[in-house]
Formats: sequence, structure tokens, C-alpha cells
Amino acid sequence: MIVYTTEIYPTVVRTIAYGVHSTAARVGGMVAPQIVFLDDEIPGILYFLSGVLMMISAVIMMLYRETKDAVLEDMLDVDIKVDGREKMVDNFETSTHL
Repeated sequence: MIVYTTEIYPTVVRTIAYGVHSTAARVGGMVAPQIVFLDDEIPGILYFLSGVLMMISAVIMMLYRETKDAVLEDMLDVDIKVDGREKMVDNFETSTHL
């Protein structure tokens, strides 16, 4: 999932997205041992939660676009109104001309 994430985001936000996913993984690492302890109170909850999370992850992954042979984006494209018309500009134009 982390490898795929670095491919779908443009370069300008790729590090932020990687950091968000890294944080989510760390939170999961802290919650996982608690689920093992909770399994003593509610037998089978560990297997149930693991199965549900794997199914949700599989469904979400099927909704993503294919990135094979795709060009990695370098900039975010932004639509802005200039003189009543919409114009697509990149980050450099937006920061220097507005």
C-alpha cells in the first residue's frame, strides 16, 4: 500500500501522504497488541477484526486506478478564474503571478 501511495500522489504532496500513511501504520502498531488482550475478553474478536479489515482493504484497492507505465505527476494542477474564464495553472504559476 505504501508503494502504491507514492505513485498516485504528485511530487509536491508525496512526502506528506507518505507521512500520513506512516502515522496510520504506527497507530495500528499501537492498537494491535490491545486487540490481542481484548481477545481474552471477547473470544474470536481478533480473527473477526483481521478478516473485516482485510476485506475492506481489498475492496478499496480494487477501486484505485492502475499505475503501470503511468507517468508520475510533478505538480498539482489548479483551475483558477482569470478575467471570468477558467485557466489551468501549475503551482509555480500560481505562486508567482497571484
